[in-house]
Amino acid sequence: MIGIKQTIQTRLILFTGTIIALFILFFILQYNNYVFTKRTLAYHENINQTKIVPSKLQGLHYLFINRDILENKFYANGVSPSVDSSIMILTAYKKSLESLVETDYIPINSRTQKMLTSLRNESDNLIQKYMSLTKEILERGLYLTGKSGEWIRFGSYLQDLAGSYNNVSLVRTVSEMNNILDEYQYNKTNDRIRQLLEKINNLKVQLLAKSGPNAISIDEASRLKFSKELDTFASLALDIQKTDTKIGLLNGEGDLGEMGLHLGMLLDK
Repeated sequence: MIGIKQTIQTRLILFTGTIIALFILFFILQYNNYVFTKRTLAYHENINQTKIVPSKLQGLHYLFINRDILENKFYANGVSPSVDSSIMILTAYKKSLESLVETDYIPINSRTQKMLTSLRNESDNLIQKYMSLTKEILERGLYLTGKSGEWIRFGSYLQDLAGSYNNVSLVRTVSEMNNILDEYQYNKTNDRIRQLLEKINNLKVQLLAKSGPNAISIDEASRLKFSKELDTFASLALDIQKTDTKIGLLNGEGDLGEMGLHLGMLLDK
């Protein structure tokens, strides 16, 4: 009787242990399934978030070109809200891409990994390009700042210098040059620079040859000095033209155009 009782107790203990073990196993499976589902949802949410990043960046890039670089406060404090937002988004975007590459619970084929790595590198390139481009535009300046300001101030100096010679024709010619300068600031074209350089060269020829109304009543030393100052004025114009071409302000290409292509590549991928 005692043996039968012990056998029953043993079987109950084994049965209870089995039930507990099954329950633990079920709990582990359910927990793993919950974790996997949560990670999978987070993974797909991460993918969905990365898909909208390129369009956000394009919107900010448009604001940078058409708003920030046309405002005096950008040149006063060197801060572009659009660029700051772009760099913040790109940094977060890069981290999201890195987490997708390092995912070990969902298989990713080599082609997808290569694309994700390419996008991550593209993000790094864009961050560096934005920092470099911001520096270039600040150095270029707007109206009275940077190279632009130096050019305008030199034009005003030439105007005053021409006035000191009491030659109405020379004053009028320099005023026409400064008008072309002002027109270029509002509508940047190579034709404006070409017009300005032609006027500078024509004036130099007249001064050095002492011919025409622009050279009347001006002594040789003054004519030589003014001719030299015209060379500086032309150099400043060519430097602005070169800078604007590199940035992309003159023809829409340059660094701004290249950044547009890079943003387009993000959209295509």
